[in-house]
Amino acid sequence: MTQLDTNLEELRAMGSRETPASDSREAMTFGVYDRLLDHGHCSADVVLAPADADGEPDWDNTGPANVSSLPADEWPDDELAARRAAVIVDNIDGCSEESSFIVAVQDDYPQIIQIAGPEADRDIAHAIIARDIGAAPLVRPPSKFAEGLAKLREELFAPKAPPVAANDNKPKAAPETAGIRLLSFSEFKAQENSTADALIKGLVRTGTLIAIGGRPGAGKTALTLAMAGALDAGEPFLGRETKPTTIVVIAAEDGGDVANRLEAMGNDRIKIAKLPEGLPLTKPPKAAAVTREVIRQAKALDPNRHVMIVVDTLRAALGGVSVLEDKTTSPALNALREVAESEGAVVAILNHTNRENNKATKGETLEAVAALEIVLLEGEGDWFTIYVGKNRSGPGHRNIGKVKYTSAEVGGVSAAVVDELVADETITDGPKERGPSGNAKILHGIIQTAILESSETRKPFGIEGPQVKVVSVEAIRTSFYERKEGSTDTKLKAFNRAIAHWIEKQWVVRGEGQDGGLLWFARVRDEKAGQPDGHSPNQAYVRPVRLEEDGRTGQVDRDCPVLSVSEAS
Repeated sequence: MTQLDTNLEELRAMGSRETPASDSREAMTFGVYDRLLDHGHCSADVVLAPADADGEPDWDNTGPANVSSLPADEWPDDELAARRAAVIVDNIDGCSEESSFIVAVQDDYPQIIQIAGPEADRDIAHAIIARDIGAAPLVRPPSKFAEGLAKLREELFAPKAPPVAANDNKPKAAPETAGIRLLSFSEFKAQENSTADALIKGLVRTGTLIAIGGRPGAGKTALTLAMAGALDAGEPFLGRETKPTTIVVIAAEDGGDVANRLEAMGNDRIKIAKLPEGLPLTKPPKAAAVTREVIRQAKALDPNRHVMIVVDTLRAALGGVSVLEDKTTSPALNALREVAESEGAVVAILNHTNRENNKATKGETLEAVAALEIVLLEGEGDWFTIYVGKNRSGPGHRNIGKVKYTSAEVGGVSAAVVDELVADETITDGPKERGPSGNAKILHGIIQTAILESSETRKPFGIEGPQVKVVSVEAIRTSFYERKEGSTDTKLKAFNRAIAHWIEKQWVVRGEGQDGGLLWFARVRDEKAGQPDGHSPNQAYVRPVRLEEDGRTGQVDRDCPVLSVSEAS
């Protein structure tokens, strides 16, 4: 039995029936009954519960089959009988047809008692009943029939306007263009289902479809449920503000696994959708209808919260059809995106990434329709890197954090959940450092192979300093030109930009010498990688060379002083 919060005085004053002389239970009971019928989210009737041996209401043994109608449809004169009067509620939106509840006024407060149906319906029924008896009924728009009658009445009886000259007639809007309006940004955002609210600041926005990807075993479900837990509680996710959100998981792959993970997390608020026929993405209209109904029920739990639907996984929901089969995935994913946009909700799709490029979403359609791509990449040790690719709500193509998992035993099986979740503190909104260009990547391979295979050495740090393996810049340039097309001038510009990149990154050092100078690794570990025994070469002393910039030799980790030109000479 649960006590419902509602406006008692308003309920007492509601009924159109005669006001009871001394006892307010009658007004309260019929007030609840009228309010529930006005909202139309369930069926209701005023009945008498069975009595126990003392004539008191026997709520424990009350069921749909043993309640009785009010005698002559009037409030009982007998006090004991009046105490047994209550409202029976069934056919509740989102609940099983078998579910029935009793709303009884005890000590001037309405109580709700489930008398039939699955216990899982209790939260939904409680939310709908409490909401409907505690708020004034919505003003419902006229039905299509009423609109048609009003239009006919207007056409039949409205005063006739004088005819307009043919050359002044204006074209009428076609039926398919009805409802088109031009809105300012403030008007657009003020719509009932706005698509401009951030659920996770800088990442997730209402009215969008997002993709969460990774290779099998990367922890897509665990990370998504951790995100869902933060949204459910309205707590920060990876240091970003969130808004309270109702989460529903459509577990197309393994509902039992999702249930075990939520149990391990201790979260009984995140819902799992029980769909008799699953989410039939191969039938887009039906999949869209199912998703709308799931969103409707989620909104009914708390109309003041946003809604996010998680589909785990795309591959499972397609029922064996490849995610690369665009003729199937395109209509399905576009249907889900349209549902998300029209309902102001978020639909999160879990999906595998490509084997060849783990940062790439698998399937061109998902990549095209998703407003956000979150990808899990293997990191150091047990950590996985959280990478954001495409992002319409903030900066993209960067790492935003890392995650590590643990296993919890639930009912004799293991359930993987998030152990640690760390935001990337190095993220800034300033300009991002550019990676190597395509030409720089080509040159990297040429230099690495040439130095490791070189038998020529120098001692650029003086006679007491270590030897380094070197290669001539001219030899590197020749190899680069062989890999490139275009004029000599174009090749030279590309080469100079590429080699400047690696010198700036302190991967190689350029010193003086014949034919454009010499190159060697700036770090001893890069050179040792090419030695069979892991040691640097040991050959005779050769006059040292210097780095062109600032007249000094270059060194990163060889544990020796950097010499000036005069000292090295």
